[in-house]
Amino acid sequence: MVLDIVKEAMGSPIEIEFAVDLTKDKDGKASFYLLQIKPLIGNVDDYNLKLEELDRNKLMLLSEMSMGNGLVDDVLDVIYIDPVLFRRDNSRNCFNNLKNK
Repeated sequence: MVLDIVKEAMGSPIEIEFAVDLTKDKDGKASFYLLQIKPLIGNVDDYNLKLEELDRNKLMLLSEMSMGNGLVDDVLDVIYIDPVLFRRDNSRNCFNNLKNK
């Protein structure tokens, strides 16, 4: 019901973030909290991917559990650190360096 009402009010599909406190009040009712409501930007047809047609060897990131596809076209640099090869003992501890200044 909340999705339908807000979708109509905003004029586009939306997503909501909510929380529920199941502790009942004196009237035996639980609490429902709307934390965030935002429109789903873009036309779903513009970002419809056929996963079987993608070359998985060329992908940087793939998630089968996400909220959908989108387009971000202002990324200039991506830094990837392989968690298998990363060795913390070979890197500077930035937080300790900041404390010493």
